[in-house]
Amino acid sequence: MAGASSVLPVIAAALLWAATTTEAYAQSGRADHMDVAAQGNGQGKDNGIETEDLFGFTAGSDTAEAGSKGLAFETVAAIGKRAGSYRGLGQKLEFGFGATDNLSISFSLRGDYHRIRSVPGFDDVGGRYAFNGFGSELRWRFLDRKTAPFGLTVQIEPSVSRIDDRSGQSGRKIGSENKLIFDRELVPNTLFGAINLLYDVERMKERREGFVAEREANAGIGAALAYRVTDQLFLGAEARYLRSYEGFALERFQGQALFVGPTLFAKIFEKGWISAAWNVQVSGREAVDRPGRAAALAEYNESLETALAAGDPLPPLPVFGRRGRYDLANFERHQIKLKAGFEF
Repeated sequence: MAGASSVLPVIAAALLWAATTTEAYAQSGRADHMDVAAQGNGQGKDNGIETEDLFGFTAGSDTAEAGSKGLAFETVAAIGKRAGSYRGLGQKLEFGFGATDNLSISFSLRGDYHRIRSVPGFDDVGGRYAFNGFGSELRWRFLDRKTAPFGLTVQIEPSVSRIDDRSGQSGRKIGSENKLIFDRELVPNTLFGAINLLYDVERMKERREGFVAEREANAGIGAALAYRVTDQLFLGAEARYLRSYEGFALERFQGQALFVGPTLFAKIFEKGWISAAWNVQVSGREAVDRPGRAAALAEYNESLETALAAGDPLPPLPVFGRRGRYDLANFERHQIKLKAGFEF
């Protein structure tokens, strides 16, 4: 499979991390983990650090405490296609609360900005900012990393939008970003790691296409590390391998991409924080458009027969562009995330 060698190191590292986690937990015993979690004025062995937004695009397993509330503002920028100028910006203003110690719920308002010029396969979109619908997020924690060998959380983030976040075209969109989240404190109070299994789905009806429904899905895996530089600052790195498909059941492969990049997390005062990540596509491959190529060849053969019968000049051969080393049809060259929040 094309590109499989790119993701093998990520999967191997994830498996090694899981094996190391299980062995370490077996040696130390569950009672030791619970004793450590009870230290530090009830804050646990990591002195109150919550991992939900610690790793950039990759999520941590921690959930808000019961009764706590918070506001967050998130910006995700997507920049760069194979040609032309492409700038996309998605923003989210979010209010969240802890329903229980293991269940967090949030609701959000969304905004969108796109500026697209001369990008193959995309209609031009003038620079404009628009309201882009509503969303919510549910995080249900099954294992607490402070008392279990690792943290385990399911995250479901449905949304209703009026602008497609890739093409910038108006329409009607329903989607959900879904994650199975694992994380662990690898070195006490210093080094944290996380692994995400990803499955995102969306159904888009673009106005320019007569509101014909298109169903797409992305599946992938992400892994990240965050190192505590000071009491308030974490620096890290993450890698994400993503595959794009037509259909919710992953019926038709469209392309794949591997992103890597640095992350930052900083505590601001007592209740505030900021998280940042910059991911660069370092490898990828678009799927071959076999139906499109077959149609082009059939059209050429028909034109060739007509030209031969009429004694006209022969038509030019169809030209199929090279796919290159990146998938810049389904993904962007750069993805940047900036999120800030505070609790009250």
